[in-house]
Amino acid sequence: MTSRAKIFASQEKGAEALSDLEKLAKIEVKDAYWLCAIQLWYGQIYEIIGKNTEALESYRKATAIEKAPVDMIKEANQRITDLEKKTGK
Repeated sequence: MTSRAKIFASQEKGAEALSDLEKLAKIEVKDAYWLCAIQLWYGQIYEIIGKNTEALESYRKATAIEKAPVDMIKEANQRITDLEKKTGK
């Protein structure tokens, strides 16, 4: 599903991409890995479609998830740093 969302986003079909991810977000997930992954995916889609503020918000949400895998937190922090440099925020 996330690959499909990325394809939609790269084709400038942001609404379709986000709709695809919303299907995942509606599933009641409690596992920290999946909660973090979903936020990372949202961040990536927002970034692809040029919604940098929303991307940063999603990446920050990913870093706030308790017991999320360290490598995912590291990825989210790196994406925040890169996006802030890119946007000057």
